[in-house]
Order: sequence, then structure tokens, then C-alpha cells
Amino acid sequence: MCLNFVIEFYRSRDADEATLDRVSLEAPNRRAALQGAATLLHTLMMPQIPDRLRISNEDGAELYVGPADGAYPDEQ
Repeated sequence: MCLNFVIEFYRSRDADEATLDRVSLEAPNRRAALQGAATLLHTLMMPQIPDRLRISNEDGAELYVGPADGAYPDEQ
């Protein structure tokens, strides 16, 4: 069963954030969503290279916020 996730790529400077792209993604779990986000980082045409990403569920609850370099958090 796949879940719906929202992946937001952004740049973060001090207290400011600039969203570069936001995409929906279906994945079986948070880790798979993060792996999909790492792939999208290299395939999406964005105006700048994002340094951060946010993964939320379809209800808007944040599940992961961290570097956009593919560093995977421990599975919870």
C-alpha cells in the first residue's frame, strides 16, 4: 500500500526560506519517500539548487525536515 507524500524543496538562509518546488509522491513509507526525493533533486528543473527538503503527509503533518543531500534519518 502506498501513501501520499508532499515533497518541498527549498533554500534556507538564516530565518528565511524560499520554496523552489513542491511535488506529490506516492511511496510505501517515509524512507522510500526520502529516497524518491533524493532522485527528484537531480531530475527536477529548479531555478536554484535546494539545500533543504521537507516531507509532509497529505494532511500537512511534517514527517521529515533536513538536508537535501540524501542523508537518511533513522527509521522511527
